[in-house]
Amino acid sequence: MDVTASHMDPLDPLPYEGDHMLLGDLDADGQERLLAVATTEAGNALAFVELRQIGGAMAQADPQGGVLSRLEGAHALYVLGVLTGTEMDERIPAQLAAVREAVSPWATGFTAPTFAAGWDSRQRSFDRATAERMQHVRARVDPDGVFAGNVARGARAE
Repeated sequence: MDVTASHMDPLDPLPYEGDHMLLGDLDADGQERLLAVATTEAGNALAFVELRQIGGAMAQADPQGGVLSRLEGAHALYVLGVLTGTEMDERIPAQLAAVREAVSPWATGFTAPTFAAGWDSRQRSFDRATAERMQHVRARVDPDGVFAGNVARGARAE
């Protein structure tokens, strides 16, 4: 089966605004808060609110795994609103913020680099020690900073 078809991703790029964060164990209160935003008018401009279970092997550091060989948390939250050129576009930022606020008590403070939602979005994929290891690799394989993006030194992190 084709991977894009199994996840129903569009074949062509779309303009969007999104957000992402890693969460710890989401208890019943956290689940209720997330659903209260995602399934009501407070989240109706969002194309999806996706909660992926992580942990297990993804949480275990692999000595041969490279600079970032594990993800901290129990869930990866990914939220996206497709920009359609209608009045709905104006509602997306507030709805993204509402989702973030709803689950903020469970946030680990980190993101997964593969879920970066945009160059200006809140991203923090590395702790200080991991960022320093990344800088050593970057200096060796990307001295011109082609792949700098929002994981480069001095990038916005929260």
